Amino acid sequence: MTLLDSSMHSLLTSDILKLLSLGKVYTIQNFLSEPVEKLISITKLNFKKILQIKTSLLNKYSPVLMSGTALAQSSSQSTKSVSSGIGKLDNLLLGGLCPGSVYEVCSPAGDGKTQMCHTIAAFIKHPVYWFDSKGDFSAKRICQISNKDIEGTLSRIQVCRVESLLHLIEALYDLVSRFDSSSCQEIRIVVVDSVPTHFYALLDTSVNCQGYLSQIGNLLKYLAHRHSCIVLTTNLLSLASEPHEEDRPGMGKYWNHVPHVRLKMVSVGDGYRLSIMQSNSRRLSHEQVELVKISLKGVH
Repeated sequence: MTLLDSSMHSLLTSDILKLLSLGKVYTIQNFLSEPVEKLISITKLNFKKILQIKTSLLNKYSPVLMSGTALAQSSSQSTKSVSSGIGKLDNLLLGGLCPGSVYEVCSPAGDGKTQMCHTIAAFIKHPVYWFDSKGDFSAKRICQISNKDIEGTLSRIQVCRVESLLHLIEALYDLVSRFDSSSCQEIRIVVVDSVPTHFYALLDTSVNCQGYLSQIGNLLKYLAHRHSCIVLTTNLLSLASEPHEEDRPGMGKYWNHVPHVRLKMVSVGDGYRLSIMQSNSRRLSHEQVELVKISLKGVH
């Protein structure tokens, strides 16, 4: 369940959130299920303001009703995979990236996650929204990989430099709002590189990191499901040091439910071993391994 946060509504100030917490109202579900009278008593906000918050939360987080025709059209669109531009990755995914899915590239630091994001962004012929936590996005790198219509390729990519988890949440909310108010049906790519950058910086503080992760995960899955986006995230991987241990993706159990497909990319020799680490689809093989390389032309 998603915890209430001040980024969800301007009336949910830190003081109001403290009062709600004292009244044992912690999550969106708690807030929506409580009678208005009780919320007025807890927060001292008037009826109109409580109703404004409830309406806003319902519009953002309630299930979306669709007609049978719209559902059929959405399903048809979301089942058509889009080539990533990386043939061996497409082989693993049985054709390419599926709209409506959240993908995660998981590897140790420096093992090609951002290079894969650059390659996909340079190749794919759809709008790309890139949230850059590390300052690693490189227009020069995009130009190296894409030697055709460089101007058109760069114009399709919008980059947002994010400075914190809260900034990322606010930026994702803004993107959700833009998409919700648009009638555009085009497939769009959302890249988040990367969540762990700011997550680990907050672990030793009093900030509720798990609450932030929950919000980010819900927003990414909403973009994938509601707007048929292809969502691509990156994560750190801790390799097992003992035979009885397993490789461990970053951010633990609070993040495990977010990716529909988790890819593992690990350096071996002069290349990288690419495999599927986790998947919601029974069709995808966890045994198949592809060897890829990184050059000026990207991942191939």
